[in-house]
Amino acid sequence: MRISTKLPLAATLFALVILSASVAIGLVQQSRILDEQVYQKLEATADGRRNEARRFLEAIRLDARGTAADMMTQQALFGITGAWPKLGDDPAAELQKRYIDENPNPAGEKQNLDSAKKDSYDRAHRQGHATFLKHLEAQGYYDIFLIDADGNIVYTVKKERDFATNLIDGPYKDTGLAQVFKKAIASDDPESFANSEFEAYAPSGGAPAAFVAVPIIMNERKLGVLAYQLPNDQLNSIFANTRGLGQTGETVLVDKAGMLVSDSARTADVDSLKVGLSSPMLASAIGGQDASGDITGYRNMTSYAAVVPLDFGDVRWAVVALIGEDEVAAQLVTAGLKSVGIGAVLVLVGSLVGFIFSRSLTRPISELVTSMGQLADGNTNIELKGIDRSDEIGDMVRSVAVFRQAEIDKRELEAENESRRTATESERHQREAERAAAQAELTEAIDVLGTGLQRLANGDLTGTIRKPLAGNLDRLRLDFNASLERLSGTVAAVHGNVTEINRKSST
Repeated sequence: MRISTKLPLAATLFALVILSASVAIGLVQQSRILDEQVYQKLEATADGRRNEARRFLEAIRLDARGTAADMMTQQALFGITGAWPKLGDDPAAELQKRYIDENPNPAGEKQNLDSAKKDSYDRAHRQGHATFLKHLEAQGYYDIFLIDADGNIVYTVKKERDFATNLIDGPYKDTGLAQVFKKAIASDDPESFANSEFEAYAPSGGAPAAFVAVPIIMNERKLGVLAYQLPNDQLNSIFANTRGLGQTGETVLVDKAGMLVSDSARTADVDSLKVGLSSPMLASAIGGQDASGDITGYRNMTSYAAVVPLDFGDVRWAVVALIGEDEVAAQLVTAGLKSVGIGAVLVLVGSLVGFIFSRSLTRPISELVTSMGQLADGNTNIELKGIDRSDEIGDMVRSVAVFRQAEIDKRELEAENESRRTATESERHQREAERAAAQAELTEAIDVLGTGLQRLANGDLTGTIRKPLAGNLDRLRLDFNASLERLSGTVAAVHGNVTEINRKSST
């Protein structure tokens, strides 16, 4: 088998071995990394839903306090409680007859009757009912209650069967509404706040309901309690957001018993207070600690889950973010298939590299043989490829390069000697030309000075030399002209003196 065949085959086998090991190691690492990423995503999602729910619930707390402190609320309760004793021995029966049994509006719309128009209670009811109804619809509450200090529910918006009953000894004395009333009425702090767990509330057809309550204090006198009945609809809208949680993931709100408070976004059934979760992580969250791990059994699957506590007033819930393990495993399988696909491409690339590598060995040898033949024929312009290689081929190329350089050096030496001979001859001619030019300049200077001196000898004191001489010889011209100028001045002075003497002698 030729080397050109052996080398690509060896490269392919090597790539297959490396690929198999890499895929195996990669899948293990990918599984661990994917688990970490899934838990991080779930933890971030649970925390995000908790923050949304916390803002929603805190807004309810602030609204309850503000409404209880409002003068309209205080006056409404004051007026209704003033009319309450005038309703007879059984106010509950009388008011339920007026506002429920004889109410012309169908069930679920009893709130549309603003007054039974019989006595002072109905007049007091009418004064505040429109405002409370508008507030209920704007805030999304299920019902609003005014409760006097004795526990009588003297007013509700919805007019269900809890209306006009007593929360201390009446049929709903064990409900969450009674619980929050008792705590709120016991406090003298206008900032106090009470709330309850979600429960199936009988007057509302067993629908999930939680209650919040604050005291109503007017001129430092405790009149009673304002309470809201909260449905889980708005919480459902918060926890129904499944973005980023795939096809099986969701977030749910769970109470301390492990029962769902919010409905599952992944089922068509009503799950609130009917479906539960079982996991030690719930106990951790109810204890105030974040937790993550697996939950088994919920929606007939095993899930990755992150659980965080949510505190609101007197209640602590758990926010659970989860996603099915099968869906996560499918992501790992998909990633594995991608790795295998990439590995196959790498094997092809490795085979191609092996072919190129074999060519990188055989082709330089062939090229080197050709270059040696050209060098033997006297051609030193040959290109020696691979001279920087560190293998045996590189050694061979460098050996040929030595012979080529020797031939080049020989030719350069011969050319240099010839160049020196040419340069010496050129320098000699240049020196002779320079000497001839210097001699000509000197001769010219001598001639010019000689002419000037001749004119001076003939008595011509105006014969200055005007034409500049070459180089340093021009200094002679300047000195001559200066001397001639001084001599001319001296002669002029002597001539003046002689003239003056002659004039005096003649006189």
